[in-house]
Amino acid sequence: GFTFDVAEQKKLLRAASYGHVFCNEYPKDKFREMCQSIRVLNSIRDASVGIPLTYLQYQALTPQVLVSRLANSHHHLLACRVAQYNGIGIERVLHHWAKMKIFKGDGFQDQDLCDAIVAKLRTCHGSSVASVASYAFQRNRKKLAAMLLEFETRVSKQVPLLLEIGELQRAIDKAIESGDGDLVYYTLFYVKQRISLQEFLSIVNHRPQASSLFISYCKKTESDSLKTVLQSMGKHEDIAGTTFAEILNENNPLEANDDPNKFANLVSGLQRTADLYTFTKEHAFESKACLEYSKLLKTQRKLQDSAQGGHATQYMGLSVADSMSQCIMLGNTRALSQLKSDFKIHDRQFWYLKIRTLASAKDWNALQDFANEKKSPVGYMPFLNLAKKFGAPNEVLAHFVGKMSDPRVRAEKFAQIGYVNEAAEAAAMTKDQDLLTKIRGMYGTSVSSIVTSKILK
Repeated sequence: GFTFDVAEQKKLLRAASYGHVFCNEYPKDKFREMCQSIRVLNSIRDASVGIPLTYLQYQALTPQVLVSRLANSHHHLLACRVAQYNGIGIERVLHHWAKMKIFKGDGFQDQDLCDAIVAKLRTCHGSSVASVASYAFQRNRKKLAAMLLEFETRVSKQVPLLLEIGELQRAIDKAIESGDGDLVYYTLFYVKQRISLQEFLSIVNHRPQASSLFISYCKKTESDSLKTVLQSMGKHEDIAGTTFAEILNENNPLEANDDPNKFANLVSGLQRTADLYTFTKEHAFESKACLEYSKLLKTQRKLQDSAQGGHATQYMGLSVADSMSQCIMLGNTRALSQLKSDFKIHDRQFWYLKIRTLASAKDWNALQDFANEKKSPVGYMPFLNLAKKFGAPNEVLAHFVGKMSDPRVRAEKFAQIGYVNEAAEAAAMTKDQDLLTKIRGMYGTSVSSIVTSKILK
C-alpha cells in the first residue's frame, strides 16, 4: 500500500496471497482490507481525479471524508462507488449531486430536472428530498422546489418547506392529512402571522378540521377574536352560545338585581342572543328560550321590587317553577296567576307544582283547601302520594282518599292507612266478594256490624 507503482503492487499482492497461507497467525481480513484500500487509492490517484493520497494519509483521512471531498470535486459517480465499496451511505453524495444539477441546470425545464433528481434519489431508500427542495428555492426555482416537495414522504419536513416557499394552502392541507394536531397548529399560526385575518379565515373556512382546531384555540386564548372568526365562518349558533356565556359571566343575575345598568345589559344581551339563534331554523328552541329567560328576569325584577322591604324575598336566579313556588308560599295569587299566564303553564303542570309546594311545606290545611277548590285535573293520587311522602297525618290522607272516584282504589288506600270501615264500605260498592272477604280477613271483628252485614250479603 505504500507504493504508487501499480505493477509493483500486483507483484507484492501475489506474493502476499501465496505467503499468507503459510502464516496461520496472520489476520485474514488484513489482506482483504489492503486490497480494498489499494483499489480506492488507485482510483483517486488517476489523472482524471488527481488526489494522490498515500496509504497513511488515506487511513488518517477516513473513507467518509474522502467521499465528501470527491463529491465536492464533482466526482459524484466515483464518490458513490467508494461509499458503497466501504459500506457508507450515499444519500449525502446524491444530495450534493442534485444541488449541483440545479446549480448548473438553468437551461433545463423544471419538470425535467425534477424527474431526473427524483429518479436518482429513489435509488437510495428513505432518502429525503427536503434539503434539495430548499436549495432549489434558494436558487429562485420556486416551482421546482414545490414539485420536489410532492415526493417528500416526511410531512414534518415537507410542511415547513411548503410554508417557506409560500405554498400556504398546500402546507395546511398536508398538515391536516398527517393527522398531527401540533403540526396543524404550527401551520395555522405561521400562516396567520403572515397574511391578513380575512385572508386567513377565507383559507381556513374551507377546511373543517383546521377551522375546528382554530376555534378551540380561540375559545381558550383569543376570546376577543373568537366572534370575528365565527362570524366569517357563518357559525351563528356558536356566536350565540359565546355571547350567552359572556353575558352571564359579565352580568350575574343575582348581582344585576342591584345594578340597573347590569340588568339592562343582561336583558339586551339575551335579546341579541335570541336574534343570533334565529339565523338557523334548527335553533328555534334556543332563541325562544333566551326570550323566555329575558321575560322571566323582567317579571322577577317586578316581583322583587314589589316585595316587602324590597329585599325581603329573593326571586332573581330562580326558575319559573321555583318562582311560582315562592308565590304559592307567600300567598301571592296575583303574581302566581301572572306567571302562569305569561309562561303558558298548563293546568296539569300548575296543579302538580302547587301540590308539591304545599306538601313540601307541610301546609296540610292549604293542601286540603286546594283539593276542595274544584275537580283536580290530575286526580287525587298525587295529593295522597306527596302528602304521605312528607309525613301527613292519616286524617289528611283519608281526606284525599275519600275524593277518589274509583271505589276499588278507595278501598285499598283506606285499608292501607287503617280506615277499616271506610275501606269496607268502598269495597262493598264494588260488589267484589274477593275484595270484601280480603278486607274482612284483614280486620275481622274490628269491622262494624253495618259493614259486616254488607259483606255477608
